[in-house]
Amino acid sequence: QTQIQKSQSKLLPNSGDADLKEWNVAISSYMRNGMCNKALRVFERMPRWSSVSYNAMISGYLRNGEFELARKLFDEMPERDLVSWNVMIKGYVRNRNLGKAI
Repeated sequence: QTQIQKSQSKLLPNSGDADLKEWNVAISSYMRNGMCNKALRVFERMPRWSSVSYNAMISGYLRNGEFELARKLFDEMPERDLVSWNVMIKGYVRNRNLGKAI
C-alpha cells in the first residue's frame, strides 16, 4: 500500500451518517491522484448525492481523460447547476474538443 493509499483510506467516511463534505473530499482526493475507480466506489457508497458530489466526479473524470464517463454522469444528473455546465465546457476546451464544448 502506497503512502497515498494509506492517507486516502483515512479520508473515507466510516458510516452513512458522515457529512456530505467528507464524502466529497474523499472523491476529490482520489480523483486528484488519478484513482477514478476508488472515487467511484466512494460515490456509489454515499447515502445521497449533491450537485457538489456529481461535479467532483465529473471534474475528476475530465481531468483524468475519461470523457465518456464524465458525459454519462453529467447526463444522469437530476439537476445541473452553473458549475456543472462550466466543468463540462472547461474539460472539453482544455482537451481541444471545441465542438462538444458548444
